[in-house]
Amino acid sequence: MAHNLIFFENPRTAQQRKAPVGYSWTTLFLGPFPLLQRGEVVWFLVCLGMAVLSLNLSSVVLSFFVNRLYIRDLISQGFKARSVEHGELDDVAQELGFKLPTLASSLIFETQVAQR
Repeated sequence: MAHNLIFFENPRTAQQRKAPVGYSWTTLFLGPFPLLQRGEVVWFLVCLGMAVLSLNLSSVVLSFFVNRLYIRDLISQGFKARSVEHGELDDVAQELGFKLPTLASSLIFETQVAQR
């Protein structure tokens, strides 16, 4: 199980998602199927192909990267980090190795633009 969760929200659509941070035990044991459950069809197909070719040994390696890929995909779809289950957003962003766009900074920017 991942050791933390990031709660995301899309400011345009108000959709909410939660993304695990850390090692993906579900990918290790279930292969690419957690990706399908998350709605990541393209990554599911890629990982399924890799799993078939490697007799599911690729799941061991993918388990280290799957959650980070999911977080990047959410960000590219316009989702912003709202909060984390444990700790601070900045600490989680540092652990991931990239900056997390936050919902609070997005709302501040939109307010400043609207006031002009």
